[in-house]
Amino acid sequence: MSAIFGLVYLDGRPVPASALETMRARLAHWGPDGGGTWLGESAGLGQVLLRSTPEACHETMPLWDEDRQTVLVAAARLDNRDELCDAFGIPAAERPTTADGHLVQRAFQRWGEASPRHLLGDWSFAAWRPRERRLFVARDHLGVTGLFYFWRPPFFAFASGCEALLALPEVPRRLDEFHFARYLAIVPGDHDHTAWENVRTLLPAHSLAVTAEGLRAECYWRIEDAPAVRLGSDANYIEGFLDLYRQEVRSRLRSLRPVGTTLSAGLDSGSVTALAAE
Repeated sequence: MSAIFGLVYLDGRPVPASALETMRARLAHWGPDGGGTWLGESAGLGQVLLRSTPEACHETMPLWDEDRQTVLVAAARLDNRDELCDAFGIPAAERPTTADGHLVQRAFQRWGEASPRHLLGDWSFAAWRPRERRLFVARDHLGVTGLFYFWRPPFFAFASGCEALLALPEVPRRLDEFHFARYLAIVPGDHDHTAWENVRTLLPAHSLAVTAEGLRAECYWRIEDAPAVRLGSDANYIEGFLDLYRQEVRSRLRSLRPVGTTLSAGLDSGSVTALAAE
């Protein structure tokens, strides 16, 4: 899917346009259908676009909100589009031309840094507020999308792929030997570490607020907090499960191109394929 990237100097020094272009070039294979960049005094954000859904044909990034003085980039394929469109009062005639990334912007406009709780699907996004010098980044509930970052005050950079970070002169290409040794020995460690020293991954269901004072991470969802479901019979549980299963498969069939399936020897891929074929 699409990719996002950006960098910020929280001491106010200017971002070189060449640095933003370097990141974009390293992620070009993520987005063959275009994209865009935004360059401010001390921050730059960008997206490379892959049009995978019909609505993505109408997506333009980055998105600037004049009223709230906020710029946003997103890589998103949302599964609760109808729910969000209803919440924002988007007329039925406008929904086919409302891209998922634009819905992410609407969500951020309404709920601010609580917006990740309202977005279901595969997504990551970043929002920069120049007046406050505050960057907010977030990643989907299950971590289907990638989002990596590097932080050495006052410099912060993020990207969907590590290669964009490692291309920057501020990011040393040094192996994190201790983490690598733990990985080889199958010893549990810090799940946000990568093979590269000081390059971290934003964990699933987490957001990160970045200011000159430092980083503030938040876990906005935990699977154990899901509400209990109590139904009257085994048949009701089966019917309820299949109803949800069909909804989820259907939401993932929204595509510009023919949809294919890869079958394994298990029941999961076979049942997904059978429901999709309906």
